[in-house]
Amino acid sequence: MRTDEAYRHECEVRWLITLAPPAIKIYLVAVEKRRGLESAERLRRDARAAWEAKHRLGRASMEISGSSTRA
Repeated sequence: MRTDEAYRHECEVRWLITLAPPAIKIYLVAVEKRRGLESAERLRRDARAAWEAKHRLGRASMEISGSSTRA
C-alpha cells in the first residue's frame, strides 16, 4: 500500500469532496492556519477538480444509460 505524500494528498482530496460545503470551508481554513496558504490553495484546487470530474462522469453515465431528464 502506498504511504507517500502524493497518496496522502489524493486520499485527503477524495475525503474532502464527501463533506458538505460549510465543513469544507472550515477544514480549508484550518489547513491554511496549520500548513499555510499554498497547501490550502492546492487542496482547494485539487478538490474542486475532483468534484467536477466526479460530477461530469455522473452526468455522462446518466446520459449513456438514457436516464437523463433533459428534454
